[in-house]
Amino acid sequence: MYRLPTGALLDPEGLPVWSYAERCWIESTPEPIEGQQGLNALSIRACQAMGTVAFRRYCTHHGLSHPELKAFVKHGFAMADTQDIVGWEQDQPLLVRVGFGHDLPEPLREVVGRQNLSTFLYLLGQVTWIGYTDLYGAVTSAPWRHLRAALSVLDGEGIPRPPIEPFLESPSSEVHGWGEPVNAAVKLSWMALDS
Repeated sequence: MYRLPTGALLDPEGLPVWSYAERCWIESTPEPIEGQQGLNALSIRACQAMGTVAFRRYCTHHGLSHPELKAFVKHGFAMADTQDIVGWEQDQPLLVRVGFGHDLPEPLREVVGRQNLSTFLYLLGQVTWIGYTDLYGAVTSAPWRHLRAALSVLDGEGIPRPPIEPFLESPSSEVHGWGEPVNAAVKLSWMALDS
């Protein structure tokens, strides 16, 4: 299983810029979800889609291409309009399990490359946990924190963030933060971002 680095790497001075920024950003946002603007206005479905766009931007930026990467992106967008969240969860591609901490298969390690591996696995985990964190429990602020962490990876890599406006079509004020399943046109507009 993949494990985060320990020892001297945990010193903020030794961490990549995105890691330190993400940790500070998450710890400095204690307000409740309902009271904030910006990313917290998005439903979990919209957060999952925005995180998926961020993941795809990262892969495009680094020239990463593989059928499993495409399957992960497809799965991320599938949450947007599913009526069967249990079916969505059970139909998970290989990279969801990797996002939970399982080993990345060697052929994918070669695609990602050693120099990108830790950042890729971190981003993959953050995007995975957006939709899975509160799947069977009360809604917490965790999905929004995971989205912020994923976006901070883009910031650290100099990759532009996806615009928030298209995702505001699915507000966090619906269905206890989850949002209603979106219509096909909204889902397609999300999928078309940078495709």
